[in-house]
Amino acid sequence: MEKSSKRFISFPCDNFPVTMFAILAFGDSIVQGRKAPASRGWVQLLKEDFEYRGDHHYVFNLGVPGDTSFTLLKRLAAESQARLHHRREGDRIVLLIGVGTNDAKCVGSPDIHETDPAHFRKNLHELIGQARTFTDRVALIGLLPVDESKVSPYGDTWFTNARQGEYNTIIKEVCGWEKTLFIDPSGRWQQDDHLRFLEDGLHPNGIGHRRLYEQIHGALTKHGILKED
Repeated sequence: MEKSSKRFISFPCDNFPVTMFAILAFGDSIVQGRKAPASRGWVQLLKEDFEYRGDHHYVFNLGVPGDTSFTLLKRLAAESQARLHHRREGDRIVLLIGVGTNDAKCVGSPDIHETDPAHFRKNLHELIGQARTFTDRVALIGLLPVDESKVSPYGDTWFTNARQGEYNTIIKEVCGWEKTLFIDPSGRWQQDDHLRFLEDGLHPNGIGHRRLYEQIHGALTKHGILKED
């Protein structure tokens, strides 16, 4: 029998005709999934839904407990570049930012603010600017209401719904100015008795993370952020 003349040919990575669709989720402990059941944070739920769609669909959880707008500014560009340095023409990148709760808190006393409103607003503009160097698919996620009976104080910090609301409004205003998608889950949480969605008065429980996932996924889908082309 005559041997086949076919050969397997390997191609250099840069010439391989595969495009990537990646979601980078930056933010604080709520993004990271603190207090959620194992692998049940909203980013993990998004990962399970999204990555099955293709071999080159990725969701990166880049949440860091305690993150503020200041600390996120120091790492967003470098951590994005580390995950996107093999980009090709046609790759689709989504960058989500969920930060502000730790900016809105008070530390040491109810009157000592972690980040004043003016600096928070400035930092958000800079974060969106950094994000846009990687993609035009950028979305900011609003802040959640808290259970003040449990988190005011919370150790040596104070979280209040008044401050959460004030900083949520700043996020909304900055997104309007920057023409950036703002995903605001707070209204529905307040309408539906938000206390039952919280594990410790601050972080969502399993039901809360499921609800967050549904709201965020729904908004990304509605606005065409997750479109395949």
